[in-house]
Amino acid sequence: MLGTFFSELRQKLFDWRLNYEIFDRIFPHLLRERNWGYEFKTEEEVCSCTLALDAQLALAKIEEQATRMPDAYRKAFRYVMHRNLQAELKKYELAARRRTRP
Repeated sequence: MLGTFFSELRQKLFDWRLNYEIFDRIFPHLLRERNWGYEFKTEEEVCSCTLALDAQLALAKIEEQATRMPDAYRKAFRYVMHRNLQAELKKYELAARRRTRP
């Protein structure tokens, strides 16, 4: 019960931070109402920047580096990394599900 409360609180805080960045920083930046220092100026540039932030490539690089770690450490490292990434991705999944049109 208490775990559920904190889980829901973490998700609400995540949603708030996500929506704050989108509505209060990115949109005003794109509309040139405020310069928040983002490297993009148009929606097309947002897409280009998103492609440049290739999470799959970053993960592949980390996985490749992990092959040079001692065996037991590598296994533990990979477990912790994937567990933490999965937890973060779950937050985005829930946020996306709520923002998706029926």
